[in-house]
Amino acid sequence: MSLAFSNINGEPQVHALIIGVGAYHYLNDGKDALVQTHPAALALRQLQSPPLSAVALYEAIIGLDVQHKLSLPLGSIAFLASQIPGSNSIPPTIMHVLDPTFDNIAVAFDEWLVRCESNPRNIAILYFCGHGAQHGDQFLLTADFGSRVNAPFEGSFNIDQTMLALGQRKIDNQFILIDSCRQMLNGTLATKPSVRNLLDMSLVGKDFKNLTSFKAAVNNELALAPLGQVSYFTKAVINGMSGAASKLKRKKWVVSTSQLSMHMDMLLNLEKPGSAEASRYEANQRGSFDLCVSDFPTKRKVILTCDPDSALPTANLECIEVDGKYNNTRPPDAQPWEFETEAGFYRINATFANGYVGKQDQINIEAPLNEDFISCETIL
Repeated sequence: MSLAFSNINGEPQVHALIIGVGAYHYLNDGKDALVQTHPAALALRQLQSPPLSAVALYEAIIGLDVQHKLSLPLGSIAFLASQIPGSNSIPPTIMHVLDPTFDNIAVAFDEWLVRCESNPRNIAILYFCGHGAQHGDQFLLTADFGSRVNAPFEGSFNIDQTMLALGQRKIDNQFILIDSCRQMLNGTLATKPSVRNLLDMSLVGKDFKNLTSFKAAVNNELALAPLGQVSYFTKAVINGMSGAASKLKRKKWVVSTSQLSMHMDMLLNLEKPGSAEASRYEANQRGSFDLCVSDFPTKRKVILTCDPDSALPTANLECIEVDGKYNNTRPPDAQPWEFETEAGFYRINATFANGYVGKQDQINIEAPLNEDFISCETIL
């Protein structure tokens, strides 16, 4: 199989398999649409976001490698995606894009697994974005879903059983991202779907070291994306990997899988503020490992206000890095102060012309989203 990116050298590296299914060829409005009879196939539609989201993750990983910010050098990326005709979601700069049918995904998965197992210290990244369904386990629907109208789920695979089997393989560091819905589809309650596995687990095997998986939706809920854009979940993952979830560790800013898991709710909230539905995700973690490392911190979002609220409209606010490198200020305003600044330790100040006593405090700006207040006292 030709790879979208290949620089394999046998040393510990990152090997990624990225799948984005937008065009479902045999469903309504597909290029080879068939008259579907199964209720699940009748209810599904073509998707715009998955190929865009897959491209965004591909470009983010390439960019992190170019900047030497991946914890290991990039070894390979296999890229499978289908786009709605005329959408131009996949740029021509991404070479060797394969149609994400079940058979193509199965072959790509097997070849990716060989690369991942070539060195136990490799980092294995598996990403899928497209239609998903829940029936006990989660099923991911491939581009040929519905090619057999009497058994449409033959165009799908069981991701939960696949992950269990992956956990038994000798790959120390596994990172799995599933950006798909988890609702039960019509017609699957009465009849058990015929779903295949990409990998069978051993009943006598054991689990190896580190496996972190994120799912964009909890059980029986939707994964969300703005129309014609990258999904909220994928944008949150990219933002976290790019530094928003980093923590200072031995003078380096490190994004580990545990840090990413800890901050995913904030990262999702940054993409869609105030939406509880968009920020509901599922994380499963066994161990932790470093994904990205940088010499410098990235900017983090800060929301600063006063207590009591009545002090805010007359407060001159400052947020100054302890060494004076960054100096953020704002004149009086009735709304909370929202801004971005580099991660680090800061002094926060509120000064007043009259009415309140000026106050000062210290905060550590490290999380993707930092909300704090300055306690103020009235002048008697």
